Amino acid sequence: MKRLKITVLLLIGAVLLSEIALRLIGIIDFPVYVIDDKGHYSLKSDQRGTFLNKNKWFVNSQGFNNKEEIDITKPYIFLTGDSVVYGGNPIDYYDRIGQQLEKHIDKNVYVGALGGWSLYNEIDFINKNIDIAKKSDFIIIQYDNGDLEGYAKSNGGVVHPTHQPYSATLYTLEKYIVPKIFKTSNQSELPPIPEDIKANGDWRNQLLALSKDTGKKIIFVLYPDQKGFSSPELWNKQTEDIKSFISQYSNQFSYIDIAEAKGWSLNLYRDGIHPNTEGNKLVALEIASYLKKQS
Repeated sequence: MKRLKITVLLLIGAVLLSEIALRLIGIIDFPVYVIDDKGHYSLKSDQRGTFLNKNKWFVNSQGFNNKEEIDITKPYIFLTGDSVVYGGNPIDYYDRIGQQLEKHIDKNVYVGALGGWSLYNEIDFINKNIDIAKKSDFIIIQYDNGDLEGYAKSNGGVVHPTHQPYSATLYTLEKYIVPKIFKTSNQSELPPIPEDIKANGDWRNQLLALSKDTGKKIIFVLYPDQKGFSSPELWNKQTEDIKSFISQYSNQFSYIDIAEAKGWSLNLYRDGIHPNTEGNKLVALEIASYLKKQS
């Protein structure tokens, strides 16, 4: 009985030490989400932190991935996208595409982006912030394969938590350790890009309505994952629908193809999908160069 008590006390002590250590290193210092009754997810407004005591992140009072509030009295860009633009926990706020873009243009860049978002989620975000979009100098939408399949919906749990975890230990087990040991489903807030090429729904009509409502020419940034970049044939298939649409309505839409950017290479990915810090810089530079030609 005495040995059992000692064992229990040691286990409790280990859990407490684990809890304290994980909280101190900032493993649960990440943004939380709002999920509506349809499963559509966005960031809860007015929050900030530093993941792992290293990577800063900010969400302003209007739900944009920005430290600053929206200032419509100064020139600005409205940028939306998925995890490529968002960056997520692994990338510091100041290394993300939006902040890098600000370095090259004399405008603020207001970002609304999240891992897993499709074109439908991005259009929805713009529509919810239509007054901000209307007053912007440019609206930019980052695109990659899978964006035309339909609304991305929340997986809930540790992927899109709606509150800070009660236990850092249990969160770490569920988020990182169990999936790795048992090779279960992806628990990342930065999900993989689907390999299938699918297009569903009325995305064309939604884009045309968005262009009409904002009165803006909308710029797409077409971003390939490593497989798409390595295979021009695959990338052509993955972008065929969106490029055809843009060509048909070239007065309302245009695009930048990162696969054709000078200097883009496989070395600019930090995994099979997302750009590393140098990749973010080059994407931002490509956007900036394009915008300067439009001015």
